[in-house]
Amino acid sequence: KSVFLPQNFSGWWSGEDLTHRYPTGTAPYAMGENSGQVTSYGFDQQTACPEVNCSLVRIERA
Repeated sequence: KSVFLPQNFSGWWSGEDLTHRYPTGTAPYAMGENSGQVTSYGFDQQTACPEVNCSLVRIERA
């Protein structure tokens, strides 16, 4: 099975809530950790685009 992780989530970094750094009223509606925290750091040398990453994940009901 596949799980999609947005690459550019914001608001959290390494488990720390960063919303106190946003100006009043500008904190993101959907917050999350950047997918780069749990995947490899490889990229395509020709285009500099991030490679398709893989990682083990555990999905829990919210």
